[in-house]
Amino acid sequence: MSTDTILSSEQVILHLRGLIDPELCLNVVDLGMVESVRIDEGRVEIDLLLTSPGCPLQGVFTTGAQAIVGALPGVTSVVVNFPELPPWTTSRIAPEVLDQL
Repeated sequence: MSTDTILSSEQVILHLRGLIDPELCLNVVDLGMVESVRIDEGRVEIDLLLTSPGCPLQGVFTTGAQAIVGALPGVTSVVVNFPELPPWTTSRIAPEVLDQL
């Protein structure tokens, strides 16, 4: 990554608003699914919490996040993890979107 293109986790999270959960029709950020973002010399690692154990949409989230974040300047690779802990709960949903569910 060049010194004039410094990517922050906040920028990655902002762009992840474009990743929509197809079942709930809301973005993964507002749903509180983004647990963490780590950046190391162009390698971006994202921990996404699934709304249900064994969710069949892991591939959709992986492909979507890789496409969205991979298009950002300076990104060389994107890894998406799905940790089991902490578990996702509805308390993670942004209050302003909770009414939409």
